[in-house]
Amino acid sequence: MPSLPLNFIIAEELRGKVQFRLAALPIGLMFAAFIPLWSFAKWLAGVMGIPGGAAIKDHPNGVLWTAAFLVAMVLLMVSGYVIGWVANALICRFFLGWPWGRVRSVFLLSDVPSEWLTSYDRRP
Repeated sequence: MPSLPLNFIIAEELRGKVQFRLAALPIGLMFAAFIPLWSFAKWLAGVMGIPGGAAIKDHPNGVLWTAAFLVAMVLLMVSGYVIGWVANALICRFFLGWPWGRVRSVFLLSDVPSEWLTSYDRRP
């Protein structure tokens, strides 16, 4: 069974509140990747001699700049996603007090607690 970040089947079975809480950090860190990416783009333009405000497509190094920018963007966004899931696991371990075995079974084996599922019935 795939790990929880890659398990799209079980994601449909999770309660809305659980889905939101699990996705907040990974999605937030994916978008936070644009902060260092902006600085990288300015630095890269300076290194390649592209003046500020100039159209990238008209510059001789424009294609190279675009390729480097896109590669950096994908790497930073994927890194943010992975770091977000690792942070979720660490929060469960250290702030919620879960043992490592439970953290492993939930995040790596998709063995989520039954109360996270929409089919969970709270009545005795």
